[in-house]
Amino acid sequence: MVKNRGYELYLKHHTDCYFHSTDEEIFFWINCNLLVSSFNKFFEAIKEDISINNNLSPIKSK
Repeated sequence: MVKNRGYELYLKHHTDCYFHSTDEEIFFWINCNLLVSSFNKFFEAIKEDISINNNLSPIKSK
């Protein structure tokens, strides 16, 4: 278990992932960061697509 509660909260806050096994600490940290960063890039790309599409075909309001 992660004994330092502050560190555990830090990990949970910054990666939405935290680990319980110190043996797998490093591998989990790397995999978790890769997963989260790839999701972040994916969602950023979606947001850019949405804003580009909105700019190209704006919804006209009366």
